[in-house]
Amino acid sequence: MYVILDMDGAELARAADAREAWAEIERRWPRATVSYDSAHGRGMSALYDLANHAAVDGRRALISDGEERVGWADVQTEDERRLDLIDLGLSPNEARAVAWVEAGRPQADLARELGVTPQAVASYLRRAEEKLANLDAMG
Repeated sequence: MYVILDMDGAELARAADAREAWAEIERRWPRATVSYDSAHGRGMSALYDLANHAAVDGRRALISDGEERVGWADVQTEDERRLDLIDLGLSPNEARAVAWVEAGRPQADLARELGVTPQAVASYLRRAEEKLANLDAMG
């Protein structure tokens, strides 16, 4: 999971993989470049940098637009995402369901793993969506 952040650390978007992250970066900053240590570039080079440098837990790739630094691409593991969601007020099952689905994994597999019905997983997701929407509405 890639998290696109502004320079202040505020989350702008999430992406499942480096290709999706780069598409989001290009949409926001058309002249963007990405760098990590000595690696930097645009297009496929930037995609390579995201996939191979930022994809190690705890590493960030800097996003620049011309000379200006505009943001970061950060990697967040499923467990880190789940803990962040719990901090936002989701129950452990709601947070697990959201992180599971964001990782592109089937809801039915989570239902089997938790020993619950697929309807229960759908309920976790629905309640999580409502809670997150209320947080967004509050600002």
